[in-house]
Amino acid sequence: MSFRRITTGAWKFTKFVGRGVRTTLVVVGLAAAGSLYVTHSFYRNLQNRVPQELGTGVLDLDLSSVIVVENEPSPGEALFQAVQSGGRTKPKISLRRLVASIDKAASDPRITALIARGDDLSTSSLGLAVVKDIRDAIARFRKATNDAKPTIFYTDTFGELMGNATSLYYLASVCEDIRMQPSGSLGWVGLSTDVVFIRKLLDQLGIVPKVLARYEYKNAPNTFTETQLTVHQREQLQVLMSSLGTKIAEDVAESRNLSIEGVLALMNEAPLTAKESVSSQLIQGLSYRDDLMDLIKDKVEAKRSLRAAARTIAVDECLSTVEQLQQQHAKFPMTSPNTLEAANSFVKSCQRLLDLFPWEMNPGKSFHYKEWIEQRKLLENLESCLEQVSHMSDEEIKERRQRDPWLDKYLKYAETVMSNASTLPFLDLSNASKRAEIANNETHSQMTDNKLKRIRLLDYAFEMKMEDSIASAREQIERIRKKQRAAKDSDQPQSQVSSPSSVAIVYLVGSIMRDESSGGSKRLCAVLERAVRDDSVGAIILRISSPGGSYVASDTIHHAIETATKVKPVIASFGDVVASGGYFSAAPCTCIVAQPTTITGSIGAFTLRFIFKEAAEKLGVSIESPAFGKHATTFAGSSLLEDWDKEMQDRADQFLDMCYEDFVEKVSLGRKLEGEHVKKIARGRIWSGVDALNIGLVDMFGGIFEATQEAKRLGNLERDSTPLIKELGMKPKLSEQIAQYFGWIPPEHEFSKDNRVHGLWIVPSWLSFDLSYSIAHQMVPFIAGWEVAFEYWMMQQTHSWMDPNGFSYLWSGGILLSSPFLSSLLSPEREFHVSSETMSNREN
Repeated sequence: MSFRRITTGAWKFTKFVGRGVRTTLVVVGLAAAGSLYVTHSFYRNLQNRVPQELGTGVLDLDLSSVIVVENEPSPGEALFQAVQSGGRTKPKISLRRLVASIDKAASDPRITALIARGDDLSTSSLGLAVVKDIRDAIARFRKATNDAKPTIFYTDTFGELMGNATSLYYLASVCEDIRMQPSGSLGWVGLSTDVVFIRKLLDQLGIVPKVLARYEYKNAPNTFTETQLTVHQREQLQVLMSSLGTKIAEDVAESRNLSIEGVLALMNEAPLTAKESVSSQLIQGLSYRDDLMDLIKDKVEAKRSLRAAARTIAVDECLSTVEQLQQQHAKFPMTSPNTLEAANSFVKSCQRLLDLFPWEMNPGKSFHYKEWIEQRKLLENLESCLEQVSHMSDEEIKERRQRDPWLDKYLKYAETVMSNASTLPFLDLSNASKRAEIANNETHSQMTDNKLKRIRLLDYAFEMKMEDSIASAREQIERIRKKQRAAKDSDQPQSQVSSPSSVAIVYLVGSIMRDESSGGSKRLCAVLERAVRDDSVGAIILRISSPGGSYVASDTIHHAIETATKVKPVIASFGDVVASGGYFSAAPCTCIVAQPTTITGSIGAFTLRFIFKEAAEKLGVSIESPAFGKHATTFAGSSLLEDWDKEMQDRADQFLDMCYEDFVEKVSLGRKLEGEHVKKIARGRIWSGVDALNIGLVDMFGGIFEATQEAKRLGNLERDSTPLIKELGMKPKLSEQIAQYFGWIPPEHEFSKDNRVHGLWIVPSWLSFDLSYSIAHQMVPFIAGWEVAFEYWMMQQTHSWMDPNGFSYLWSGGILLSSPFLSSLLSPEREFHVSSETMSNREN
């Protein structure tokens, strides 16, 4: 073969490979550009739903458009449920997310008012403890804004045709203004509970229930064994209704500025017509839904003087701190304690002024939320910088400025502010006339000039979820980076780097089983283990809403929590019902927080089985079970037709006594109560939160917000005003998995309890340390935000199935869902199993 033919062949092969490489690069480039475009679309889709101009938003808390749950489903579960129902299910929002949205709205300068809406149908599925949580959040909203942001509750009627809407009015009563249609009525009639008995039906069918219970107040099986309320069942239910009803009446009386006697009298007169409701001062007026925005505008304008008074105080405070700062700076150097203290007071006064309706400080100027966030972060960083240097000498400050560009940047900014402190980062207060114009601004603000925009609760909550997800990812990457740098820098103590900065929330919801369901012991133990291993978590909140379940599973969870409390504080936050096995699990917690309207206790156990002998004979059914072993047939199919013998009955009684005694003992040890006292309040009896606090079963009143505050205190996070909240599942999020793959954070199994840093997985060998974490600091938060934005987009599409364009959206979404890259994102956090085993011992 000639040399020319060889070179020609080599050249053709090179051209072929080159074309292949170019084609590959073009395809990859187009795919990357398409991915960026889609990702940008997801972001814009969410951001465009919430107006970014300050003072133009009205948060619409429409409870009839969402389903409030304890724990939000994963994207995969939500998609499956929506498709299964044909897109007709309402989107779900967690109680924590809802409450956090209301709390954030109080300080959000975009939000100028809050409208709460609902009906008796949407709130009938909410327990009184959940209603109390939402109610408390609205109360905090009013207190934080000093009623400068109006709160209005609207419904067409409190109960159709004079129905019972006590829980709906209980929620509405906390708002400043309550409105309903002229044709509506107010079903403020009180509380009741229904107990269904089917014993006579079972007798007709030839089914005999067999129950063993500890003790007389363990009444859940009474539905099958009795035909009416027993003496003890009637006693405990009547006491429970009285306790809950009295608490609700007291709260309503306080909110509406009425006497408790007057509220109870109106309850006995209800249901009331619309006019009677207005005349009795239970509601403020009658309106239709399309009148709400005009009503809000009028109320916002009417509160202008209230806002101006608050601004006047804040401006005076700022001017006072400016004068003190200038005096101290003239006498002492910038790093002296006196100057730093004055500078810190100045920064805090600026923060307070920035929170007081900044859109009215700059009439005629559009103030964007992004600008406000930047100014807020600037002040927070400046405050953090001043706090860091307040404990250093001049030599230490000089050395740190050389090593830390961030500290040097903000110290230079502090020097600039001190030299001209009359000019705030966002507002000029250099002369008295300007001050008067700001404090007593009578010109029309941006808020009243522009049309108010209603912000859906779900849109606002998802925006906050995206912000939290990005902040959490950024904090996680920064934490690992600091740990790795500290390992190389012997001057920086490891304890300063790895101090806790977040609170983990773990959910225990539904019946307690030995599986990986939402109430499964396997799932909860795995999630608790993750929270304990994570050294960024300073405390754990265990949110429980469970009527009980398996004794063995409850004991497994009890042991896992008891073990976790030896490492970190575990704060139990009770939902609507935390009874029997639910309370068994929570007993060893460091602190138990419950609402006054929570139902808890039921310290006891029972077994329930049915004998179908007569029914089988009627149907001509028989079962035979050849066996090996004396008691093998006790749990065979034939046992459904015959009762246990006396020996087996005695064994069941012994087992139940053991369960009950173990329950009582562990409650005594966990709650630090005398054994005799626990035996007295146990016996299967349920208690309201009010009574539970009096007898020592809970430690304090409150919901998720109060539990978070207690977690901050017990976890030594008090100095961090806004700790990150981590909702942990069994599996890491997609952004965490990607970060683990590239080596930016350790795999789950390599999180060490002694906080040592293993350099093996920290940085890929082919990247330098700084370059690797520069990429991680941008990439991981981006992916974390994209996860939430995509989840929001998918929720929109699946819940608009009936939209003519919905099918095309769903088809395009299906292509994305089929990507292996998204499989970990969309896979459910937990697996649901239907157990075939007979639950011989269940707690209610």
